[in-house]
Amino acid sequence: MPKKFEPCPECHSNDTKLMKRKRKCNECGHVWEPSALGVCPECGSSSSQSSPKDDIYIREVALPRLRNEEDFYEEQLRKMIESHPAWPWCELVKGAGLTSIGRIIGKTDITRIKTASEMFAHCGFGLYRDGTRQRKRRGETIDYDTRLQSACVMLGESLIKQGDSYYQYYLKQKKIHSALPPAWCHNRAFRHMIKLFLAHLWQTWREAEGLSAPLPYAFAILKHPEGHLITPDDMLQQPASRRKVKASQIE
Repeated sequence: MPKKFEPCPECHSNDTKLMKRKRKCNECGHVWEPSALGVCPECGSSSSQSSPKDDIYIREVALPRLRNEEDFYEEQLRKMIESHPAWPWCELVKGAGLTSIGRIIGKTDITRIKTASEMFAHCGFGLYRDGTRQRKRRGETIDYDTRLQSACVMLGESLIKQGDSYYQYYLKQKKIHSALPPAWCHNRAFRHMIKLFLAHLWQTWREAEGLSAPLPYAFAILKHPEGHLITPDDMLQQPASRRKVKASQIE
């Protein structure tokens, strides 16, 4: 696409406008197809050429250096996540990778989040007092981290693609809300699935840090039957015994 500005080649007027792939002069009405690279901002010349595709410095010096730095920081990130107290459980969740989990725990201070509801609100999946979900509102300050919310959404998409325990829970929620329009049904089930994972991550993380992890509001206050409670170990693809062994190895 041409640049935003290019003077008229007929009358040299600067009052021109872009019309799709052509430019029109507002003074003389001349229409022409501007140069692909636009014009020089200094001299106004339209004579230009693209940069060479194969630059020896970029190929032999810059790119190898950038790849080495990328590999180094990726290795540092892997070591930090694998040594995290919550990773032994996350590792057994099919679809929860190093990058997605790292984005969440890197923006979360678990010592300040004392309930699962606070975890939901911290990640942008909570509810306001009027029962509406967290979202951007005109004239109001956002009370959650939008990047953290995006990281949770990407994690949810990964959980669905893997088709494991959390995906089965997603399908059950879709069946429950099947009366809604298809898009609403998907959004509702997707939201419930992410909140279930966040609740499990919060509980596992708090317990691994030696902090209290009270039951969710529905079971602690509303006294729902405990048989309906889904625990973190219920969603693992392998028995909890392996998780305990790995936790002891890290300690």
